[in-house]
Amino acid sequence: MNAKKQEFSNGLILGDFFVFLLVTLIGFANHNSQFDIGRILANWLPMCLAWGMASPILGLWNSNQIPLQKSWWRVIWAAILSVPLAVVIRGFILNTPTIGIFVLVMVAFSILGLLIWRLIWQLLFRKNSTN
Repeated sequence: MNAKKQEFSNGLILGDFFVFLLVTLIGFANHNSQFDIGRILANWLPMCLAWGMASPILGLWNSNQIPLQKSWWRVIWAAILSVPLAVVIRGFILNTPTIGIFVLVMVAFSILGLLIWRLIWQLLFRKNSTN
């Protein structure tokens, strides 16, 4: 067996988690919600947990990742897999129902934020952008 070992990039991991925090904060600001650290954490932590399960499987935290032009679909697929799980976990934490439109909005804005972040990452660290 000649399996490649994945080398995780702390920068990518932290950047992804920051994107989810930013999406969460923008959502709260957009709904004129009060700043409630408990509710923010109830949104953000399940996103990080679910993303942490999907990303490694799709190679999104690999420091030697494929350029975004060839791997953008992985970000979309990981968001489609992770966001619904995160919203269900959030519902259990807050004891609220899972609303379909909320899932769709979170998927869309998570994908947008992650693709922008991944583009910035690639522009800053171009060592593998020619693969």
